[in-house]
Amino acid sequence: MRDQQIRKWITKLEHSFGEPRPLADVTELERLYRAHDYAGMVRSIKERFGLTTPVRFELSSSGAPIDKQGQRARAWCRINLRPFAFRKNRVLDATVYCDTKRIVSGPLEAVTICMSHELSHIMLENTRHSLRRHEEAVDLMAMLLGYRKFYAIHATKVARAANSAEHFIDALMAGKNPPLTRDLYESRVGYLSPEEIRYAARLMQI
Repeated sequence: MRDQQIRKWITKLEHSFGEPRPLADVTELERLYRAHDYAGMVRSIKERFGLTTPVRFELSSSGAPIDKQGQRARAWCRINLRPFAFRKNRVLDATVYCDTKRIVSGPLEAVTICMSHELSHIMLENTRHSLRRHEEAVDLMAMLLGYRKFYAIHATKVARAANSAEHFIDALMAGKNPPLTRDLYESRVGYLSPEEIRYAARLMQI
């Protein structure tokens, strides 16, 4: 685990954006999620971030870039920069895209992580922050701004899925016919491991 690196990233983010913010309201995001109001979720997160930059939201069935892990991204953003703006209010406007199939079928915490991650990109780009190109630090930014509970829930599910997969394989190797459970299909979202998410959340005093 990259504990020293994570600590350094968090310290640098806190220096720029202040101490960890209170946890985001799960109830509001769950209501919007159940209503399939994904644009409303983006607006809610954007407002909590205090981000004044105009941000559009679109569901897209094509055009997803390939991420650092070699997979098609669940979400991505396109940012238009102001000419000759170097350190403050650099972003003129931005669009957050989410892959239609993977977002609509994803659980609340995964959808929230995707959206808060992309909006964190915009926040960091807006000030030309030195960590804006570090995807792991972008996840930490979203956690710092109040969304660490969603990351922690997701980390628990991913860790449980890994444990279930291990037991499933052991049973197969022993000649048994284990049942397929939902836990086996929980895929990781973001760039931090479950252990790193838990460690970061402790540093932020979740």
